[in-house]
Amino acid sequence: MDIPYQFKTPNPPLNGQIGVPLIVDALLGEKQKGFFIESGAFDGEALTNTLFFEKEIHLSYFAIGNQLLKAYFGQKMCLSKMVI
Repeated sequence: MDIPYQFKTPNPPLNGQIGVPLIVDALLGEKQKGFFIESGAFDGEALTNTLFFEKEIHLSYFAIGNQLLKAYFGQKMCLSKMVI
């Protein structure tokens, strides 16, 4: 199902922070299929390093933003591979 984007700013830039998306794309060998999890998403728009992969490369992803974690748990949280 295609849900239309509802950006605050029409056509936000896709170059992320200091060109990170293009650097990561080159490191990954310009993959065309795949899935990733984004942790720490602010609003999915401002300085996003992953919108490029969604819009241009069409990779699927799940974004876990700080706002979502704070709303769900009532405090700032982080993700870790270790049990704390």
